[in-house]
Amino acid sequence: MARLPSGVSRTRPGTTRAPGPGVRSLLRFGPQLLRDDAVEVAVSLRERYGHVVRIPPIYPGLDAAAYLATHPDDVRTVLQTDPTSFRGLDVPGSDDFAAAVRGSILGAPEGGGDWWVRRFRRLSPEFNERHVATTVPAMVREATATFDEYLGAGGDETHRTGPRGDPAAVADGGDGVRVKPLASRLSLRLLGASLLDGDVRVHEATVIRAVARLRRAFKRRAYGVVTGPVTRRLPDDVVERFARVRAPLRPDWIDPERDPLGDLHAVAEAVVARRERFPRAFDDAITTWRARRDPITGETLSRSDAVAEVAGMLIAGFATVSAALTWAVFSVATRPDLQDALAAEAADSTVLHGTDGSPSYADLLADLPLATRVWRETLRLYPTLPVFGRTATEPVTLSGYDLEPGSTVLVSPFVTHRDPAFWDRPTSFDPDRFRGERPAERPEFAYYPFSAGPHGCLGRRVATGEAVVSLATLVGDYRFTLCGDPDAVGVDSAINLEPDRDVRARFEPRAD
Repeated sequence: MARLPSGVSRTRPGTTRAPGPGVRSLLRFGPQLLRDDAVEVAVSLRERYGHVVRIPPIYPGLDAAAYLATHPDDVRTVLQTDPTSFRGLDVPGSDDFAAAVRGSILGAPEGGGDWWVRRFRRLSPEFNERHVATTVPAMVREATATFDEYLGAGGDETHRTGPRGDPAAVADGGDGVRVKPLASRLSLRLLGASLLDGDVRVHEATVIRAVARLRRAFKRRAYGVVTGPVTRRLPDDVVERFARVRAPLRPDWIDPERDPLGDLHAVAEAVVARRERFPRAFDDAITTWRARRDPITGETLSRSDAVAEVAGMLIAGFATVSAALTWAVFSVATRPDLQDALAAEAADSTVLHGTDGSPSYADLLADLPLATRVWRETLRLYPTLPVFGRTATEPVTLSGYDLEPGSTVLVSPFVTHRDPAFWDRPTSFDPDRFRGERPAERPEFAYYPFSAGPHGCLGRRVATGEAVVSLATLVGDYRFTLCGDPDAVGVDSAINLEPDRDVRARFEPRAD
């Protein structure tokens, strides 16, 4: 983990200016900024300076005064208690992501509170607990079929392998199964089971490759920002084309002939077009959203809005679940005792085996408590959105420090979730820390993997349902071990949090 060099600036007694590194020390820190992931650097900043850290404007990607705020009380202030004092984050990386999901509920326009409320009214029923519970049988079918296809003895090795280096290829020779592509295919199929029917399967390889290229583009963007102010903003004409989800991020980032946003947009167009051509053949969220009228305005979701929502789910919803499932397999693979306990729980499950009538969402989590704790602990150590932020619209005070209007305020679940002030053995994977109720001494916002406040993650229940079913199904049917040294695996926070290298595992079917 990176450590800051000497020569830092410190708060003077009697002032309310937050502590943090000086410009000179931060410039000397440049090589480490390039070498280490940003969230690891953020942990180092919190360890050295405390729960509010002032980051000079020279810090990569930040054009104004910026602060890292990681105390749960301050996170609550930013996200829930006083959200009107903040607006959306206005830095290059955030702008790029917002442009990628513009038009969907994930990319609500600046100052678009009413817009977000109207869109939420139309979409939210398909993300509530009741709907998630109805999709459990379909999720079980997709999970078991996918694991049989790629892990079972009857799987097609040629189909599973694919070209070397292909981000959509699940297996690669005798080196074990590549966990991320397997989780990606599964999460796309679960997205179909939950929201998009099964026709999304035909687009699996296209979506996986496009999202992988998009991650590489964002990563190159981050490195480009470090190299100088010239790359701090996309040209206006590029941003405008980028906002229409048809142009690459930047000509020198992505091969113009391989435009990931264009590919994802084309998939979304195809998904919506099929529902227009065969309206009686589909009974899924998109069909429902197109037909449902807003109870206040009477409006329905337009075709372009439906395409934007599908594209947003492919960029954010699918990618985040697949990354988190990869981390879950990575974490459980080194714990055979935990695998056996999960398998025993799955074997006794009345929800998975369909012997409990019509279970509720609460029934699902209560029926698979260990799988639920494993999922929660996975998101503690590896939150899918590890850092995000807001821009202060007026003077605010966090932990006694005064922040000026226009300041960037970064919050980081990754940092807060690993803070020893709120967690025992914070870097250890221990699902039992979520047994029972939250300890009274742990602040509520010590754990916020799905963000919080008015715009908390709409898909958190869908993601949790998909993950719990997948984990129980996988461990119920297979034992698995990692290939290689788990300590060599680091984090990569481009778009969402993923392992910084290929994670491979060997899977062995459990005896009946």
